[in-house]
This record gives sequence, structure tokens and C-alpha cells, in this order.
Amino acid sequence: MAKALRELFISGESSMTRAFTLSLFIAVLGISYLKLAKVLDPHFYILPTFMVISLIGGILFGLGMVLADSCALSILWKLGEGQIKLLIVGISFILVNSVTDKYINKVQELLEENFVKNIFLPEYLTYKGAVFLIIGVIFVCLIFTEWSKKSKRFVIKI
Repeated sequence: MAKALRELFISGESSMTRAFTLSLFIAVLGISYLKLAKVLDPHFYILPTFMVISLIGGILFGLGMVLADSCALSILWKLGEGQIKLLIVGISFILVNSVTDKYINKVQELLEENFVKNIFLPEYLTYKGAVFLIIGVIFVCLIFTEWSKKSKRFVIKI
């Protein structure tokens, strides 16, 4: 998955991004079928998450992953191959993770008390509406991927 997110912005290559998008599309269709056919309980695997914290964490992790040219696991693997720069990345990852873990729960509790309401899309859009919305977002990502591949506008020069 790291390559699917990284290569579009590093080299402009989009084959892994398209493969990831297709697999996400298939997973959404499969899981929604299981829930609509009542094979699975509709509330099965719905975890209470906090969207803003997840969004910020995902953006920071994704940015770090792109800039380091590695995700958490491949840092160890590439370090074993002799890429010493990843020693600095690994140490930074450990330090930032420790500091963030100490303070993020306090921020999350503060935001949950004052601003957050859990949103379960099928309560607002029905299951079919939620599935169509998610598929629409997937197709927008696919269109962005193809446009970015052709225009090379988001390729980072390193």
C-alpha cells in the first residue's frame, strides 16, 4: 500500500495506485453485499473512531512515508539492506510517536467533549446511499490519479 500512495507523488507512476483503488472498490462492494444480504450484522466492525485525529494522523503519516520513502515496516527492512538514512527516520519515528501518544489522547478527549458527534453514514444515507457515496469518492480518487499521471503536477522533486 505504501507504494500505491508514494509512487504517484514521487515518480508519477500510477499502476499501484490504480490497483489499490480497484481492490478498495471490490472490498466495498463485497462488504456492503454481506451487510445488505444480512450475512453480517450491519453494525459488525463499526468502531468508534474520532475522524479529525484520524485525518490528521493519516496526513502526517502519509507525508512522512512519502518523504522517507518508507513506511514503518520497510524502514527496518531497508535499514537491514544498509540504507543508513533510515536510521535517522526510524529514531525520529520512535520519538515523534512517543510524544504524540502522550498528548493525543488529551486532545482527543477535549475535542470529543466539545465538538464531536459520531457519524454513521447509513443512518443519514441508508446503506445503499453510503455505498454509492464511498464508490463516488473512490472514482474521484481514480480520476485524480489518472489526471496526476498525465499532468505530473503533483510529482515532488527530491
